[in-house]
Amino acid sequence: MLSGKTALVTGSNGGIGRAIIDTFIKNGANLICAVRKVDSEFSDYLSKKTKKPKQIVEILEFDLEDEQDTKTKIQTLYKKNITLDILVNNAGIASGSVLEMTSSKNLKKIFEVNFFAQIRLIQLLIRLLKKSKNSSIINLGSISGLIAERGTLAYGSSKAAFMFATKVMANELAAYKIRVNAIAPNTTKTKMLD
Repeated sequence: MLSGKTALVTGSNGGIGRAIIDTFIKNGANLICAVRKVDSEFSDYLSKKTKKPKQIVEILEFDLEDEQDTKTKIQTLYKKNITLDILVNNAGIASGSVLEMTSSKNLKKIFEVNFFAQIRLIQLLIRLLKKSKNSSIINLGSISGLIAERGTLAYGSSKAAFMFATKVMANELAAYKIRVNAIAPNTTKTKMLD
């Protein structure tokens, strides 16, 4: 089902990101692993993965918070004239504090990464997704965007906004046969949780 498809996964070097890319690699997808910073540990991790013949797995480094850097790096994909079949918006940052302790600066940063940058990335990649006959966008929301727990004002609100935007995008992009869905994981044992 994934063999020969091309997927771009943001936050590839995180806990959930690695589980996602492992699944894509195992199932024969070509993979663009988007990361904020390339490090030797992640490069070694990818090089040790068993790949199928002709399967392409590459790293694309850009910072979602840096609009110009993101645009520049996405342009390299257009120059390669690829068709993008799957986009997984997995990158995000966590935040935990009660209302009275949540600064405007922190709230803006969480929304910039978890919401605005995700929408911007989809806008930048939409023409590559339209080239596929059956493309899919998978947005990582969170159970925190559905359940109003204490201390999740910034993070939960950013994920709730992203999951609502997912519904709007699903409606708008259906005309291009682009499926848009969100997944809302519960607490997951990762470095981000720590």
